Amino acid sequence: MSKKRPARAGRPGCAGRPEYPSSLPRDPEAMTDLLLRLPPRSLHTTGLAVWYLGLTARRRTDQCLVASLVLELAMRVLGLDARTVACTVDIPWAVDGNVRYGSRNPRFDADQLVGHTVLLVDGCLLDPTASQFPELQAEIGAGPLTGRCDTDPDTVARCGTEARVRLGTGKEVVYRVLPEPAANRIVRRMLDAEDDAIVASVYNLLSTYSAALAALPDSAVAEVRRVCPPLAAKIDATRDLVTRGQ
Repeated sequence: MSKKRPARAGRPGCAGRPEYPSSLPRDPEAMTDLLLRLPPRSLHTTGLAVWYLGLTARRRTDQCLVASLVLELAMRVLGLDARTVACTVDIPWAVDGNVRYGSRNPRFDADQLVGHTVLLVDGCLLDPTASQFPELQAEIGAGPLTGRCDTDPDTVARCGTEARVRLGTGKEVVYRVLPEPAANRIVRRMLDAEDDAIVASVYNLLSTYSAALAALPDSAVAEVRRVCPPLAAKIDATRDLVTRGQ
């Protein structure tokens, strides 16, 4: 029986080695193009993450916890059961063998996060900052990464789960989600330090996003209405304001 090769540790957290992509590109046209290519049924989750990455004043890629919290709160405003969870990320096809990012003991070391966070929402695992890892950045560019995660949320809260995300090239990324309490300490610390900024980011994200989606064709808005009525209502309100202003 062959012995499984142990994972080679990548960064323990989200702070940078020089060769890691350190900043998000400022390319509004590419962001808008990616947004328009998404199916309308994904606009309340993946689309919102795409818009956040293009909009945020924080241009570093290694902002997983802030990104997760802003998106979680925005999605909760839209009526979704979104949860920020800690995880490890295994990339078995890395050049030097299986590479693991994140930590099974997420924590802050001084002001540096040791660990990685993602969102569980709408039966999916959503990694807004997957592009901070060079192997994934080479595959998906600067966008988020989304995959199915059908484990019952209460089971995840108690036991964690594993989600295998298949990329368009057929390569697989393995997310091992820790039980929900593992993230509580780092979430509390971040909210204590950044609460006002995070709330302001949520408001700005939702208002600008609904304005951007107001240009969608009616058929796409109808699909958004089917999967996320509160987001469709925000789009309708934006259209009404524009109409009254003409």
